[in-house]
Amino acid sequence: MNNNNDEMIEEIKSEKLDDSTKKKRKIVHRVGIVIAILIIALTLYAFVNGYFVDRTKFTKFLGHFGIFAPFIFIFIQAFFTVFPVNPSGITNISVVMAYGPWIGLVLNYIAIMIGSVINFHLGRKYGKRFI
Repeated sequence: MNNNNDEMIEEIKSEKLDDSTKKKRKIVHRVGIVIAILIIALTLYAFVNGYFVDRTKFTKFLGHFGIFAPFIFIFIQAFFTVFPVNPSGITNISVVMAYGPWIGLVLNYIAIMIGSVINFHLGRKYGKRFI
């Protein structure tokens, strides 16, 4: 088994990419870092202001986004699936607090599936080394 892992590591190291793919890979990494910093800042803000412990406060916060609130959640959760900068348990619990267990389950499922499909396509396009 150790031999197989060594072969896989060598295959990943020897992967050759053209220049445009390398540039796109760098752009994806940089955009991910910028979005990650924004989401970490928003998460810290939410913790400091008690949005993750007070259901009414969190629901009121989501109410500001109106009908777009579920889509914002799906975007954030899908992002955490692609770039795991935050424990996704935080968003899993918060959506259940806001929408209840069944709608929260559906929103979590949709978001994680979207993130997984994005991960698949990124891995397909940019190779094993990207993953």
